[in-house]
Amino acid sequence: ESNVEKLLQSVWEDFNKRSDSGEVPEEVLQTLPLSVREMIARDAEKNKIYANVGFLYAYYDTQYDGRYMLIDGQQRVTTLFLVLLCLHLKEGKQDLFARTYLKDSLPKVDYKVREMSHDFLLEFIRFLVVSNGSVEEIKNQYWYYNNYDTDTTIKSIFDNYCTIEKFLSEYPIPLEFIENRVEFYYFDTKKSEQGEELYLYMNSRGESVQTNENIKADLLAGLSEKEKNEWGEKWESWQNFFWKNRGPNENADDGFNEFLKWIKIINLVNQPDGVGATEKSREIRKIIDFKNFNKDGISLGQIDEYMAALYSINSKLYPSLLRREWLSGKFTTIDYVKFLPVLVYAIKRPLHEQHEINRYARFFFNISRFDDVAKVPFFYILYSLQLTNLFLAKDYTDVVDLRNISKEGPYENILTAEEIFKLSLFNDPSNWVKREDIEDLFWAAEDFKLFDGSIKFIWYCMGFDYTQNSVDKFELKAFQRFFDYIKKLFSEPSDLLRRALLTHGDYALYDGFTSSFSGDRFSFINDPKGWKTLFESEEKKEIVRSFIHEYDHISQTEPGLSPDQILNKIILSFSPTKDTPEWIEHFVKKPQIFSYCTQKLVCFPSEAIDHIVLLQDKKAMSYNWQKLKDLLL
Repeated sequence: ESNVEKLLQSVWEDFNKRSDSGEVPEEVLQTLPLSVREMIARDAEKNKIYANVGFLYAYYDTQYDGRYMLIDGQQRVTTLFLVLLCLHLKEGKQDLFARTYLKDSLPKVDYKVREMSHDFLLEFIRFLVVSNGSVEEIKNQYWYYNNYDTDTTIKSIFDNYCTIEKFLSEYPIPLEFIENRVEFYYFDTKKSEQGEELYLYMNSRGESVQTNENIKADLLAGLSEKEKNEWGEKWESWQNFFWKNRGPNENADDGFNEFLKWIKIINLVNQPDGVGATEKSREIRKIIDFKNFNKDGISLGQIDEYMAALYSINSKLYPSLLRREWLSGKFTTIDYVKFLPVLVYAIKRPLHEQHEINRYARFFFNISRFDDVAKVPFFYILYSLQLTNLFLAKDYTDVVDLRNISKEGPYENILTAEEIFKLSLFNDPSNWVKREDIEDLFWAAEDFKLFDGSIKFIWYCMGFDYTQNSVDKFELKAFQRFFDYIKKLFSEPSDLLRRALLTHGDYALYDGFTSSFSGDRFSFINDPKGWKTLFESEEKKEIVRSFIHEYDHISQTEPGLSPDQILNKIILSFSPTKDTPEWIEHFVKKPQIFSYCTQKLVCFPSEAIDHIVLLQDKKAMSYNWQKLKDLLL
């Protein structure tokens, strides 16, 4: 605080010298003749008073075009930048500050080797400038983390901004003076031999130290020389593992740092401290979002234990369940739901069989694709770990035993009725089928691009109610058959399929309003998202089931027919009833209609043939639509 006040006091004193320098105020200048004004302006320019803030040592790096790397002068530059921010806000010039002192939404004064400082400064400016917030509200924002309070740079930025606000309210230095009258001497350290030596020395002090190196230093401190050597060797072997799996990274740091995050999150979830799910999920988010964190809760023995589990997983998990880029630090939020339960399982069950851990991993891989997980992933990281702790506390090893854990509360969207039925089938397959056969088939169906982990639509098409029927009534061959139909027909849906499907009803999905024709626009589905919506539609999925049953009947009675031959047979046998809209008959019988509609979009001002408009795109232009009646003619 005292350094900031000294700097501002110096600038204030220089500003006040201006009034003694003979400068003529602008309002007086405007009353004088033009020739006199020009003479006074020239003279004033020669005698302007500037506030000098001393030497700044820096260097220009061609790798960062247009940027200068500060070696000495960081505090002064940061302070002046905060002064500019404060004055722009006082004068209501937030937009001007953003245009002048931000580039590509990033502040022109930034922290390259202190990532926490960079993150805080960015959010600090964004909150004050973009959100029009006040400094009093900063510490209540979701992005303000607890350990900001103990970070020296961040604490100084916050406290000194408050000091600046207070100083400028008492000593009103104009924005124009700060912008145009504050100067400094710039010493480019790369332009002389002495500068080169100074640069090397100063830069060596500012080298960014990785999180895992800080934690290593903290954990080894206080150990005997013998212990330091033993654990130091282990640490090198751990680092070597992440080096081998670093992917395109230059070093092992991203992977090792990510691994330490896993331990922090698992430790947080395991704390029996009575903290609620909301607070724990927030803390999980902080750990994930934060690049720097401390060793609290991490021990050398614990790292050793987790590394042993990781080695085991690395050798046993199917490649589809353990993506190698995870070990290089490329981890999405959903990946924590997939992987952390498996890591905990491997620690508590060190003698696990390969098939056991793969089955457990497969379960969480699958539920990570559910919509609810994507909406609130930090809660599901918590729930998946808590569920795993319950599972292991009951001394279970087989994933099917998840059925025995209460489905209520936070686990109801993980242990769904569908998942429980699958686990029941795995646990008690029929005499004539192996568990592995059911698993392989179900897992292949779950991975089909239109299902996202849920296969209940296949059961629906089969007419099998998994909520009512028992395991012994399930027919694996029927499931295989109906899954094959859906795969063949909907992997790359054809216009022939679209026409055949219409013989069982209007399955088109609402797609907005076309103002050019004052009519609702409908899609006959041209993307995977649309087919998923259709399969989940309570109103229209019966159309698909009815169609699939006719397809199955023809396939069973005439086994030699190809899929296209079956679809043509369905179309040729189509007999409209008196309730069938006239347009459906045309769409079924005339292949050129869907051929014209390249995006499968049609506008229906009404169902009358004279009004229906065929579209080639959502936006109707003069050249990309045609009336249905004209096409028919």
